[in-house]
Amino acid sequence: MADGRFTSRIMVTLAVAGALIAAIPGRAQDAALPAPITSTPALAEAPPATSEVILTSDTADRMTLPVYVAGKGPYPFLIDTGSQRTLLSTELASLLALQPGAAVRIISLSGPAMLPTATVPHLRYGEEEVRDLATLLVAQTYLGGPGILGLDGLKGKKLVLNFATQRMEVRDSAPPTPQEQDDGTIVVRARNRMGQLILVNSVVGGQRTSVILDTGAQYSIGNLALLNKLRADRLALPPTSVRLVGVTGDAVDAQMAVVKAVTVDEVVVHDVPVIFTDAAPFRELRLSDKPAMFLGMQILRLFDRIAIDFGRKRVDLQMPKPARAEAGRNGDAG
Repeated sequence: MADGRFTSRIMVTLAVAGALIAAIPGRAQDAALPAPITSTPALAEAPPATSEVILTSDTADRMTLPVYVAGKGPYPFLIDTGSQRTLLSTELASLLALQPGAAVRIISLSGPAMLPTATVPHLRYGEEEVRDLATLLVAQTYLGGPGILGLDGLKGKKLVLNFATQRMEVRDSAPPTPQEQDDGTIVVRARNRMGQLILVNSVVGGQRTSVILDTGAQYSIGNLALLNKLRADRLALPPTSVRLVGVTGDAVDAQMAVVKAVTVDEVVVHDVPVIFTDAAPFRELRLSDKPAMFLGMQILRLFDRIAIDFGRKRVDLQMPKPARAEAGRNGDAG
């Protein structure tokens, strides 16, 4: 039987230059406000290639959650574990005639910025409800949808992403049930910093790295401290210059490369596309001077199920069935 030491051998398909370039999403086009949904929409294909990478405009590799805003909806919201605050599109705020609030200072991709706000009297998703929530307002062009649920809506909660069934849920922090904990589940401990969970025992390209799960970004984002420590033989593809665009429309110069291996606890993922830049959130989290990375949905989707428990500071990763079978064979052989 398996000895419990599981290693993922999933190969990321973007590990060849042509596929990598073709998969870079383009600038989102202005779109009408989406109608309320009755179920989570199907995943869309990526837009045409360009040298710009927009963090949240492409929903192809991210999941949405039906959210009621001020009693209307539901609307498809992204859940962004990399964002401290919940964001609403200016178009939806206008449609619902929400009460405007004072502008607030936030840390965007390039640095501090001032954003307008609106007060949502009640915001509901599943059995959860948040009242009198001051939400940031951003044009839908950059949000890629009507809203993004940030960490202020997930305090003390457990976020479960089930990629096998394409379902997402938010519940109270609690130990996993026996049905949720099987031989294919790996428990990763984390530490809390400003509401973010930083995974312990993570290695990127042979370098010990602070890794944060970012469900709001398609691609993984590493800082320059990490890139500067990576040897050339740790990269499957060398860095290529790109322009990274954040949810507020600000942009920074960046480099995209493919790292041969990323290890989180006992899990190894090969040939991982990573965008490297000294984005302001690294500085805000005091992580700019040592290797750090936000792990995006392109990698998180390789698992069957992920449970992020903010209350208990742990992440459960359920290995995909092919990887489980290989781990079992490796264990029997040993």
